[in-house]
This record gives sequence, structure tokens and C-alpha cells, in this order.
Amino acid sequence: MSQRICFFILFSWLLALPAAALSFTYTYEGYTLRYTVIKSSLSYCEVAPQNTSFLKGDLVIPAEVSDSRNKTYKVTGIGDLAFYNCKNLTSITIPNTVKTIGMKAFGLCSKLTSVTLGSSVTTIDESAFDRSTNLAKIEVNANNPKYSSVGGALYNKDASKIVCLPCGFSGSYELPGSVTSIGSKAFHYCNKLTEVTIPNSVTSIGDYAFLGCSGLTSMSLPNSVTSIGNAAFADCSNLTTVNLPNTVTAIGGTAFSGCISLTSINIPNSVTSINSSTFHSCKKLATVTIPNSVTSIDNSAFSNCSSLTLIDIPNSVTSIGNSAFSGCSGLTSVVIPPSVTSIGSAAFAGCTALIDFDVKSTNPNYTSIDGILFSRDLKTIHTFPAGKSGYFFIPEFVTTINDYAFSGCSGMTAVNIPNSVTSIGKYAFQYCTGLTTLKLPNALTTIEEGLFKSDANLTSVTIPASVTAIGKDAFDCCSGMTRLICYALNPPVCGPNALTDINKKICTLWLPLGGVGGSYIGVDQWKDFIVDLFDPAQDIINGIQTVSTDKSDAPIFDLQGRRIASDRNLTPGIYIINGKKTLIR
Repeated sequence: MSQRICFFILFSWLLALPAAALSFTYTYEGYTLRYTVIKSSLSYCEVAPQNTSFLKGDLVIPAEVSDSRNKTYKVTGIGDLAFYNCKNLTSITIPNTVKTIGMKAFGLCSKLTSVTLGSSVTTIDESAFDRSTNLAKIEVNANNPKYSSVGGALYNKDASKIVCLPCGFSGSYELPGSVTSIGSKAFHYCNKLTEVTIPNSVTSIGDYAFLGCSGLTSMSLPNSVTSIGNAAFADCSNLTTVNLPNTVTAIGGTAFSGCISLTSINIPNSVTSINSSTFHSCKKLATVTIPNSVTSIDNSAFSNCSSLTLIDIPNSVTSIGNSAFSGCSGLTSVVIPPSVTSIGSAAFAGCTALIDFDVKSTNPNYTSIDGILFSRDLKTIHTFPAGKSGYFFIPEFVTTINDYAFSGCSGMTAVNIPNSVTSIGKYAFQYCTGLTTLKLPNALTTIEEGLFKSDANLTSVTIPASVTAIGKDAFDCCSGMTRLICYALNPPVCGPNALTDINKKICTLWLPLGGVGGSYIGVDQWKDFIVDLFDPAQDIINGIQTVSTDKSDAPIFDLQGRRIASDRNLTPGIYIINGKKTLIR
């Protein structure tokens, strides 16, 4: 009885399996395609991803197909990636039975020049024809209720929205006056497109609408446009000028990211927020006008705009996001108005020419001393200008060093951190390539993630006894380290790759006398160091009273007080000779 029950359950489970798991091949007009059943009860199937090597020329997809049991199915869909990268197809005719065309179904079909859609297609993924660079024409059956074709471009039925201009289109293109919206990815990667005329009927430009249109050099938007979508003009690498009308109220994130030829931008006074990465890596952007309507400059909004030499932050701005101006290597000074109450981490990191912050005296949260950005109560160093050089003494009233505070300060040769500092943020000293030595304060408990990342010339770091943890990648790319002095009685717990990049063959781990070294034996990331011992009551360097290249006939003791034979075959190291700590070279 139990076996029957188990068989019944298994049989029921098999019946419940999704029909999409069933696939078969069918040959039509010399082409054998793979199909996947999507609704067995209705005998529906879709074209599945193909073996691209044998498909070439003109392809007609049948309306009906049958499997090996001669069961007939109606073809109602072109599945995701169905003909992706079919480089030798030149045209495709889709039957009237097909309702859906999936993601990148005809993507990267580099020789495809025309597609004919049947009367039943009602859903087309926005990436369906992605980067088919020679596609010049999309035709639509006149009886299709949702789509139409205008001059070879794909529109919705009443031509109020352009859905897709084929990537193979070359030259200038004028949208008809019926258009009110430009769809998501409508022109994306139309590299041969040189100019677009947008009528004043258009109110919205969709996400990725002109992404990667490298042939565009200028763009003028009509006064009817109110919104620009995410990445709408991203990676338009030859776009030099953009005219944004005062009707625009929203500019999406990354809207102009990667427009490396853009030289100036005038943000209209109808915009209230500059969203994340809007102008990221606009490397030639030298002039930006931010109106008084803007209240927030979001994460990475102007990051890596290396030609930006001046930024006027209006008194309307209340927040500046993480990395908002990071990598703006042309900035030399920044004025923080009274309105700014929040500045994110790394907001000005890597601004290698920046030497001065000027915080207005009435700002409630921030202040500046000698061009350095502090919290209003002076307890936190927010940002040290990366263009400053030389030796810096952190004042003793400071308790916190912010994340990325000294990031990219390559001209700083030394920094003195007082014991008042109890917290040092993530990546605080990354890319400080001028630093050679650093002593961490006595109250510090954690060396945060990436603290010394890519400090290529760092040779010595002193870790206090208070440290119990070292974050991941803390010493990433610090292969020049020769001395790590650690006062901790027990090895600090290390995150992934915390000490991995330190060359253990040339770096000596100095540990306190008194048997501490044994606790480090076999511990991951600590076990491979060359270990030496020092007296924690004395500075590791200043505790050496004598330096000698000669061996001595006097009684010799190691640093643990054990007598060593007085011979001339001593290896170089530190010994107690005549009551003095002596370095034998």
C-alpha cells in the first residue's frame, strides 16, 4: 500500500512540473529550431535559444510546429535570447500567432537587416533587438493592435511613443509630431545616428533612451520635456553640448554618465536634485551651473569630472552624497554654504589638486581650519584636502577620523595621530603614497577595511595593544612593508585579505617580550611573518642604545634574558651586551 501511495505522489508531482521543462525540435523550410512548451494544456510553445552556428539568411518562423509524437503546438512566443548572437541571419518573419518577444531575443544579430512582426505581438522586451547594428527596418502587420511601423522604426499603435529605432539607422532622424514620449532604450546604441529632432510634443525621455549613441554631438530638448530617465544619454561619447529647458524637473541617475566630450552643462532651475552619478566621468566637463532650486547633490553625481576646476554650491543645497565630487582632480577649493548639513563619505576623495575647504561661519554642522574640513564640534576630521603636502599633526581635540578622510593624499609624507583618536574610518589613508611610517593611537580597537589600501611606499606601521580586529583588505597592495610592530598580546582577528598583500619574506613582525609570540603561531595571516621581539616598555627604535657591526667578547643575552655564547658567529639582530640593548648588523 505504501509503495502505491509513493508512486501516486511521484506521478502527481511529475504532472505538476511546469510545461516549460519540455522542449523539442522542428524543421521548417530547411531550418531546424528548438521550441519549449509554455502551456501544455493549450498547446502553446515558444522559440527557445538556438545553436547559432547554422542559422543564416532569411528565416521564417512557422505558426505551428509538432513534436516527435506529432502533437501540434501553436508558436506564441520568441523566448529570451532565442536568436541572440546569430551573426548570419539577415531577415526574420514572425507569424501572426506570436504574442511575446523576450529579452535580447534578436540581440547581437550583426547581419540582421529587417524584422517583420505579425498581428498578435503585444509584448516586446525593450532589449529585444539589442545591438543588432545593421538592423534598418522593423515592419509591423497593419492589424496589430499595439504596435505600428513608421519609416522602419517601431512605435506604439497611435505613434505617440517611439519604441525602437533600429540600430542600423544612419544619419539624422526627426520624430513625428504625434510623439509624446521616447521609450526606454528607444535609440540605445544607434551608433550611426548623428542628429535627432525632437518635437515640442515630447514630455518624457525614457531610461537608456540614447545610451551609447556615440555619433551624437549635440542635443537640444524642447520646452515640453519634463523628465529625463536614468542613463538616458549615458556613454554618448561625442556629445559636447546639451540644452536642457526650464521645464525639466527630473534628471535620472547616470543620465549623462560617461559623456566624456561634454564640456558644460546648465542645470535648469526647475530641477531640485542632481541624482546619483548623473555626470559621472564627464571628463571634459569644465563648467557647471547649479541653480538655487537644487537641494541635494547625490552619490557620485560629479565623480571623476577631472576638468572641473570650480564648483559653486548654492545655499539651497542641504546634502552632498557619498563620492559626489570624488576624483575631480581639477578642483582647487570648495566653499561649503550654511545650508549644507550632510556631507557623505569620500565626497571629495581623490581631488588631488584640492587644498582648501571654506566653510561659511553660520554652517551648523561643519567648519574648516587651515582648509581642512571638520565637524562643527571639531571632534571629527571629515576630509583632509588631497592637494596638501608635507607633515600633518592631528589636533588632540580630534576623536574620529572619517571614512576616506585622507584618501588620495599622495603629497602627505607623515601624519601624527594623537591618542585622543579612538576611531579611524574605512579607507581613511588609502592611496597615501607619500606615507612611509604610521603609528596608530593607543585607544584604537579596530583597523578598518582598506585603511592602508595601495599605500605603495608604506614600510612600517605600529599597532597598539588595544587593537583586536583588522578589517578586510586593510593592507591591500602594501607589498613594501618591512616592519609591522604589534603590541597586542593576542593576534587581532583578521578579515579577508587583511594582511595577505604584505610580503612576509621581507616584513618582520615585531612582538612584545614575554612569550607573546607563541600566541601568533599558526594563526591565519600571522603565521608566515618573520618574527622578532622587543621590550614594550621602550620604543622599538629608541630602545636600542647601541648599533654595532662588530661581535663582542662580553657576555651576550637575548631579549628574553637568556645567556648566549660569546662567539663571533652571531646572526644580525638585537641583543643585550654590557647591559645595553645592541643591534648587531
